[in-house]
Formats: sequence, structure tokens, C-alpha cells
Amino acid sequence: MGQTVKQVESEIHNAREQLGSNLEELARRIDKVTDWREHYRARPFVFMGAALAGGLALAAALRNPSGHSGNQTRADVRPERSSRWATQKDQALGVWDDVTTALVGLAAARFKGYVTELVPGLDEHLRGAEPRSATASRPAGEYGS
Repeated sequence: MGQTVKQVESEIHNAREQLGSNLEELARRIDKVTDWREHYRARPFVFMGAALAGGLALAAALRNPSGHSGNQTRADVRPERSSRWATQKDQALGVWDDVTTALVGLAAARFKGYVTELVPGLDEHLRGAEPRSATASRPAGEYGS
């Protein structure tokens, strides 16, 4: 009986060490995934393109609506130019929102891929949870009688 207790203790100790090394590996991979410098080194042109798009969107949003760089105030701008400026600004902000939403979605998908690769069985668990979350998010009228 004493031998089996020692075996169990040894197995528990080995499992703790394995879990600790898995958690260290997970932390190392998370640090690597969230390090923007690594992503920049791997894909510098994507970052330059994003910086260019952000600069253009910012320039469009902050551009003088009259097209002049003089000391003209907003009160001097004709109403039709002001409404056109507001429309252009809304379009630029909408594009910016779409780009940031796409980038956040891509980052989340990549992060989920890294974590599911590292943690065995997590992908199956998440796939099993998707149908439950889809039914839980439906409005009350959609469940039927």
C-alpha cells in the first residue's frame, strides 16, 4: 500500500511539473503573439500600409472643409459645403471603424488559433459551446412555443 501512495504522489508531482511547463509555454507564446515588434519585423509592409491608410483617414477627417488654409472660420463655410464635409468625415470615420474592426477580428482569430494549438482539447470544447451560445443569444420570441 505504501508503494502505491508513493506512486500517486510521484504522478501528481510529474503532472504539476508538466502543467507548470505548459503554462510557461503558453505565457511565452502569448508574449510572442502580442509583441507588435515581432509582427512588424515579419510584415513591415503591412504596417506601412496601415500607417498610410491611417494617415490618409486622419488627413481627410481633419482637412479644412473649404479647401483653403487661410483664416476662414466655420461660420464662413456655406451650408452645402458644410454638409458635404460632414458626409465625407462620416465616410472616413466609417472606413476607419471597418479597418479597426477587421484588424481586431483578425488578431482575435489568430490568438484563438495559437491558444487552441497550445491547449489540447480546447478547440473541441469551444466548438461544443458554440451551439449553446447561439441559442442563448436569441430573443425570447424566437424559441417557439
